[in-house]
Amino acid sequence: MITQEHNKLMYDKYGEQYHLKRSNKESSLWNEYLDIPAMTKLIEKNVNQCDVLDLGCGSGDFTAKVKSLGANVIGLDQSNKMIEIARREYPEIEFYVGTAEKIPFNDKNFELIYSCLMIHYIKELSPLFAEVARVIRSLGKFVFSFHHPFNEITHQVWNGSGYDVTMHPYFHNDEYRWNMFDEMELVSYHHTFETIFNSLNDNSFVVERLIETTPNDSIRNKYPRFYEMTSNYPSFCAISAIYLPNQK
Repeated sequence: MITQEHNKLMYDKYGEQYHLKRSNKESSLWNEYLDIPAMTKLIEKNVNQCDVLDLGCGSGDFTAKVKSLGANVIGLDQSNKMIEIARREYPEIEFYVGTAEKIPFNDKNFELIYSCLMIHYIKELSPLFAEVARVIRSLGKFVFSFHHPFNEITHQVWNGSGYDVTMHPYFHNDEYRWNMFDEMELVSYHHTFETIFNSLNDNSFVVERLIETTPNDSIRNKYPRFYEMTSNYPSFCAISAIYLPNQK
C-alpha cells in the first residue's frame, strides 16, 4: 500500500498538470496513438446500453469517450484530485473515489470493466483480478491495458538515425520508477506475461484477445522518431478477457 499511497500523492499533487498533458495530443502521443486506439477497438462493440466501470479513470477523458459509445459508465479513481477534475470536466458522468483493490460497489454490478494503463501500479495481480471478478457479471468482459513487459525491461537511446536498445532481466516482479514529467515520479511493477495470464486464469478469466500496440502509418511523417520507436519496440499491451466462473 505504500506504493499506492505514493502514486496517489503524485496524482493529487500534479493532477492539473497531468490533465493538461493528457488533453494535448502533442504531449500524450503514447495515449493518443497507441493506448486509446487499442482500448477503443476492444471496447466499442461491447458497451452500448451496458453497465460499465472505468477502473482508474483519471480525469475522465476516456470515460467520456466510452459514454459517447452508449455505455452507462461510471468512473473510479483513488486520486481525489483526479476525481475532482473529472467531475468538473464531465458533470454528466458519475465519478467516485476508491481503490481498485477494494472496489466500492456491490457484487456482480457490471457487464464490462475496463482499465487504461493502471495494473502496472499493482504488485500482486491475483487479488486485483479477484476483486474485479467479484463485481463483474458472469460472461462479462474485463478489458485492460498496461506497460508491455518487454518495454519495462528495455532501454532505448536515440543515436541520430535509430535506436540503440539494451535489454535487462525479464523474470522478476520488481518495482521500477519512471517520470510522467519532470517532478511526477511514479512507481510501477514488472509482470511477466505468464504472471498476467495465470493471475487471470486463477480468477476465472479467459483471454479472448491480446493487442500489442503499434502506431498507424498515417503518423509516420508527422512524428518520425515516435513512429520509429513504437513501430519497432513494444510500448503497451491491451487484453480482453471473459469472466467464466464455471470454468475455474
